[in-house]
Amino acid sequence: MMTRPDNGNVPTFVSREVAARECGISVDTWDAWAREGFVPQASIRRGGVLRWYWPDVVSRLASGPLQTIEDDPFMKGIADADKAQRRRAAS
Repeated sequence: MMTRPDNGNVPTFVSREVAARECGISVDTWDAWAREGFVPQASIRRGGVLRWYWPDVVSRLASGPLQTIEDDPFMKGIADADKAQRRRAAS
């Protein structure tokens, strides 16, 4: 497995399982990120093999704007529910 000296033990081209593990997320979340364009598309598509060029993934994640709670309806719902629960507890 080819690795680059500047990225530790992460292979230059990674599977979705390796990419998800490196990002600390589930494979399902990685798949969602890929569908939504949050991470670049796979660089290698051959048969059933998909591989992402890891330096491009790192670059995209490091340079892209972070999603705020207001941008994500699910996270906004959680934040709103937490605020409502705190108001009820304070009453």
